[in-house]
Amino acid sequence: MAREKQETLTEEPLSPVSQLFVSPCVYSIIVFTLGFKTRCNSTAIVEGINNTWIKLPRLSSKVVMDDKKYGKAVWVPVSTRVEDDVVVPDLDYSNIENPDEFIEDYTSHLANNPMDVSRPLWEFHVLNIKTSNAESFGIGKFHHSLGDGMSLMSLLYASSRKTSDPRFSYYCDYKKTC
Repeated sequence: MAREKQETLTEEPLSPVSQLFVSPCVYSIIVFTLGFKTRCNSTAIVEGINNTWIKLPRLSSKVVMDDKKYGKAVWVPVSTRVEDDVVVPDLDYSNIENPDEFIEDYTSHLANNPMDVSRPLWEFHVLNIKTSNAESFGIGKFHHSLGDGMSLMSLLYASSRKTSDPRFSYYCDYKKTC
């Protein structure tokens, strides 16, 4: 009951565009792949997401239809366990004949399966499979109601760090430097 009360107090309405994207007649997601020069450390990825993405209200909320507001969708904060949203599939990589094709098929499968709307509307998959272009991959899936491609690219860019200096951020404060 206390959790419900807290959620009711902090819920936020969706923007008109986000309302459109969560309507039953529109299902729109953004899927992206990131290729890395080294193997992915899923623990470091979870830690990085905990330190960046989860601080953003939409990425730690789910969408709920509010009957009190004529069925309009609202963002409702939920306690988020990043480990549940970072997927590391248990695969036998040695049996994969064509890793490049496997990544394409995996991404296609991810894009064609609906998201679980009872939880935050994003997930990130870590695949330590070597292809012709990378040593490992991160594949993200975001519901379009979270933002447009540009805002999500900005999020990725702002949360990137150098492995040689984790304090270094690629974020550019345009007001100060540009």
